Amino acid sequence: DNLNEKLSFNLLAQDRIEGASVSLDPYTGAVRSLKGGSDFFTTQFDRAHNTKRQMTGLFLPFLVATALEHGFTAATPVNYVPMEGNRYGGDTPIPTLYEAILAGMSFEAARIYGNLGAGTVHQYLTKLGLNFERRDFGIAVGQGEISPVEAVASYTALATDGQVRQPYYIEKIISMDGEKIYQHRSSRPQKVFGPQTAYIVRTILQHNVDRGMASDARKFAENLGGVTGASDDRHNSWFVGMLPRLVTVHWLGAEHGGLTLAETPEDAAAHPIKTYGLMLKGLKDLKPYLKGSRPPDGLSYARVKFVDRNSKDPSLPFVAGTEPPKGKRRL
Repeated sequence: DNLNEKLSFNLLAQDRIEGASVSLDPYTGAVRSLKGGSDFFTTQFDRAHNTKRQMTGLFLPFLVATALEHGFTAATPVNYVPMEGNRYGGDTPIPTLYEAILAGMSFEAARIYGNLGAGTVHQYLTKLGLNFERRDFGIAVGQGEISPVEAVASYTALATDGQVRQPYYIEKIISMDGEKIYQHRSSRPQKVFGPQTAYIVRTILQHNVDRGMASDARKFAENLGGVTGASDDRHNSWFVGMLPRLVTVHWLGAEHGGLTLAETPEDAAAHPIKTYGLMLKGLKDLKPYLKGSRPPDGLSYARVKFVDRNSKDPSLPFVAGTEPPKGKRRL
């Protein structure tokens, strides 16, 4: 159905809200669905491949994963990252990497980026298939531009064992005579992160659906991980939904400068969560997509106190030997 009708947007005839979505099996790269626009008869432009927009909040999990690869943990306070200026004075609690994802903190993202260094961060981005010409703090706050297909491919690294699988669309072609004309052969996956890092970030993204910025998706499925984001001008919004065997990216955007998705970026970010829910509702059976793999070896769990005093302290995975002392935040 038409996205504009489903979301009940009040649009002028000459303005459009458009969208694209891609779903694939993160362990093989097999594309399960692709939608390049709201209505093929209205527009044949393939936005799934050809539209590149600011990735906004989709960047932060990759930044945190890179930090985990370099000695940080989910409980590392962001203020541990040296950077000129400090807004955490006196008794003000300092958020952790875990909380940076749950709250979509752009200021904290800039601190992490500055500490790791542009060279280090972009080495990992290149392995993910994300090549940005700019190398400044704008990248840290999600101003790099990507397509929905690039986004879903890069998230296969976090959805599995830290390796990127490239999307493919055709499994095989058989002639009318039964002769196999073509059989897909998977390319070797690109290792980006260690399996422990991927599992830790994936767990944080599940918490993000349960209690963070993506909590509107909590009702859709168990063990759903997700991240959402929207540009400050409210022209673009994203949602990545991660089930064990199905990773999906939904993008919605205003294609004319006079139109915005919502009054605030937070409200704009809620729209692709709605379209993701409509997609899951259309699936007859979610069970094939819910069978996950076992956690990798070398992990331990610890319950850590965080800034939000009103919620139960979460139990998080750590690489064995890096977990903080009981009841304390790692410094």
